[in-house]
Parts: sequence; structure tokens; C-alpha cells
Amino acid sequence: MTAQNFALNSPQSGMNELKTLVLDMYKDIKRVSNAIAPQSAAKMVRKHNEINPDAPWRLYKVDPEGPDDITNMGDLNEDGIPDVVVLNSKNQPVFINGYTTRRSKWPDDLLYHSGIAGLSKEEKKAYLQAHGRQLYNGDGSPIVDSEGNPVKTLSKKDYLRDMRGFKYYDINDAPSPADVGTIRSWNEDLPLWYQEASNSKHYKVTDPTKRLSAYKRYQSYVFKPLFDNAVRRLAAEDHRELTGAEKMQLFGKIAAGFWNENTNQIIDPDGSMNEDQRKKARKSKEAKASFDEYVNNTLNLIKTQPGFSDRYQNEIYTALKDVLDL
Repeated sequence: MTAQNFALNSPQSGMNELKTLVLDMYKDIKRVSNAIAPQSAAKMVRKHNEINPDAPWRLYKVDPEGPDDITNMGDLNEDGIPDVVVLNSKNQPVFINGYTTRRSKWPDDLLYHSGIAGLSKEEKKAYLQAHGRQLYNGDGSPIVDSEGNPVKTLSKKDYLRDMRGFKYYDINDAPSPADVGTIRSWNEDLPLWYQEASNSKHYKVTDPTKRLSAYKRYQSYVFKPLFDNAVRRLAAEDHRELTGAEKMQLFGKIAAGFWNENTNQIIDPDGSMNEDQRKKARKSKEAKASFDEYVNNTLNLIKTQPGFSDRYQNEIYTALKDVLDL
């Protein structure tokens, strides 16, 4: 059976162009609230230019040296209404009145919405209880409803994670340190079209052959197990129980601190670079490859060198106490 033919020329204004964008160019249309008002768009431009000084953006303005407000915005289509347009270094539009395009996530969207749509109200509730994440109060106690049942949440990301069923090699079952963070299996009962989409260059769908980023591998397989042990030690020796919110905040802060300190030593061993130079150097392919190898070496030391994990855990424990002023 073949799909029904449809007319290529729609009488509804814009639909032919939308068809070209969505179906032929594999693009999603995204609204970015920060790119709507001139003031917030200007902040976004400044932030981009701080990180990418060699490829600066700018606002399309009547007076290039004038203020970043609505009275100085250009009018591209000459309809009498100002337009807020962000241009790249080649004077090409990046955002137009808050809209931009990005590589399509259609396979993920279709998998998510078709899956949710097929569940009854009772099935959705049961699925949430089985797969959702527990919500906690600020003191670390679980949030419950009026009947004492746990209150859980399930984001689109969580649902897709469960549907895809990705399972990664960890430090205990990986053939080598370089394999840690690589997908070893996934739900092969997924529709064939979804499995094929992961191999398509058109769609932004997680490739099951792709490994996690170096930082994610570091967070998940180096830092987190040692951090969890340090938190337990903090409770046992210092009688300081961390709330769920504190754990999340401290994990992110301390993990980033350790990562930046150790990886900065790789790209700037003598400390001669300034902050802007380090930011630029960190984005290079060579740096990313070096960071990945750093994670491999650290995983190997954790598994093979006696005492390495204990020393690293002590450093994290000390950092926790310093942040908490204990």
C-alpha cells in the first residue's frame, strides 16, 4: 500500500513553505522567548559574543551604534512594525522575531506523543507510578498527595529514555575504560522507523552507537560513585545529612569544579592562558579528545590502582566540608 498523494500547492498561506521546511529540509521551527524583545535579544547577542569573539552576532538596527530598544529596530518586510532580527557574522539571520530553525526531532516527538496518546487515564497513572521520579520537599522528605501516595513526575525526556531502554556499559562490565558510557543495548522492540531514524543524518535522534560526552562520562562513572560515598561519610562522621536539593546543587557545583581544574591542567599546564583563551581552547577537537582520554585514564586508575579511589573520595569529602563550612 502506498501513501495517498496530496496536492503540493496548498491554498493556505505559508503551508507550501512549511512543507519545504518540515518535510524537505527536516527542520523544526522553534520559538525562543529571549530572542523576541530587543533588550533580551541584545543580552543573548552579548553572551554569544563573549564566548565566540571570532564569529560575533549583532542586532539588525536602524542605527548600528544606537540603543537596543524597539525604536531602533529595523523593519525587514516594511509593514510598519519593527522586527527583532539577530544576524551572524555573515549578516545571515539566526533569529527572526523570536523564531529559528533546528534539526528535526520528529522521530522523538512522534514516539512520545503516539505512546502517550495510546494510554488510558488509568494506564498513564500506573505508568507514572512505575517509572516516574519521586518529588521531594526542601528538607529531603518525599512529597505525597492527600491520600499519602508519592507524588511523581515524568518528563518527555524521562519517557523517551524508558521507551528507548538504553543501557550503558559501566566501569564493571565494560570491555575497556574507553567503552564506559557506550550504549551496550537498547529496546529492539521499538518501531523500525525509529531505529532507522537513529542512523539518519537528517534527524536529531540519539545514535545507539554514540558514546556519552567526556563530561557526562566523568559525572556518571567517575564522580558520582565517589560523591555518594563522600555524602555517606559526611552523614556518618559529621552527622550532616544532605537534603535532596542540597545533593543536587552540591553535586553539580563540585563536579564542575573538579572537572574544570583537572582539564584546565591538560590544555594549560603552565597556567599562561587567560580565561578567554582557555574557553576557546576547550572547544577544539584536540582538547575534547584529550578530555576523553583523561576520563579513560581516570577510570583505569580507579579500577587498577589501589588507593586511588580512596584518595579521590577524600578530596571530594574535603570539598564538601569546605562548601558547607564544616
